[in-house]
Amino acid sequence: MIMDSKSRKIAHIDMDCFYAAVEVRDNPLLHGQAVAIGGHRGHRGVLSTCNYEARKFGLHSAMPTAQAVQLCPQLVLVSPNMDKYRRESKHIFAILQRYTDKIQTIALDEAFLDLTHNDLHQNSATLTTQEIQQVILRERKLSASAGVAPNKFLAKVASDWRKPAGFFAINPSQVQEFVKALPVTKIPGVGKVLAQKLQRLNLHTCQDLQNFGRFPLIKEFGNMGQKLYDLAHGRDDSPVENERIAKSISVEETFEHDVWGTEQCLPHLEKLYEKLMGRWRQSSEYVWAKGLGGYTLFVKIKYSNFQQTTIEKKMHGIKLEHFVELFIERYGANPKAIRLLGMGIRLPEKHEHLQLNFL
Repeated sequence: MIMDSKSRKIAHIDMDCFYAAVEVRDNPLLHGQAVAIGGHRGHRGVLSTCNYEARKFGLHSAMPTAQAVQLCPQLVLVSPNMDKYRRESKHIFAILQRYTDKIQTIALDEAFLDLTHNDLHQNSATLTTQEIQQVILRERKLSASAGVAPNKFLAKVASDWRKPAGFFAINPSQVQEFVKALPVTKIPGVGKVLAQKLQRLNLHTCQDLQNFGRFPLIKEFGNMGQKLYDLAHGRDDSPVENERIAKSISVEETFEHDVWGTEQCLPHLEKLYEKLMGRWRQSSEYVWAKGLGGYTLFVKIKYSNFQQTTIEKKMHGIKLEHFVELFIERYGANPKAIRLLGMGIRLPEKHEHLQLNFL
């Protein structure tokens, strides 16, 4: 039996400035200060995240560190400690699992929960989600923003509505009126390029998309047009997927000074490989994916002019020489100064692997 999407109760939990919040919690000297996670002053890295004190100065994720320091000279930069954040994430998800086993992990600090059949608080997803926020704050001393709605799309919109540490619920009866004023940029998959195309058609809100019509949207944007039309009406039947896994595991390094030539890059490739293999062995995907015969490996190169290129191939095994081979193949065709190198393992969907075993 297919459940009416309007009867679902989906929660979205999003930890506030997670990496920065963990560092501030663990170091009292950082309380009240503008804090960002990223490279040290003078380095060419970017910010992973920053707290709300830093955001008051216009700082945001992915901002170049040098620019961030110019905007906020008193900024405290903390080097990322991914092991610490992963440990903290496990504590957070252990709390979520007390309330439901239907959890879809989006990131270390973000998840969807299906509370449709939740028995707590007389089946109130609102009260259950607010309790989750309180338990996280009490036990982990970290704040989370949360939203509840009939589907994942609107639950994520709701969790962002009253950040930080806020809660917002969208009831089924409110959906049609609520979505009308939503900017098209709130729709998943609408990035900068698509937003510009929509703006050229004078489509700025979900109401505009509704008025434009289904078939004109499909004519302009193909399958994405159908998705735009459905989401603009607040419709999203995608399930909370317990078995969702990371699509890839990757590492990268931004250099303080440009590197040039294969000889200069080899030591960095070796360092990245060791880091990647450590992350790969610690990942939840390692257990089931290590038995696969082939892996799709990739190398990413970003040049000093910010032009980026990626090459990937299916290989047997995961060896350093495979990544070196990919690098030489791509870099040899365009040898220029490099500011960033990355590499990774692209994983199949778990169900694809199970289907292959069955066949």
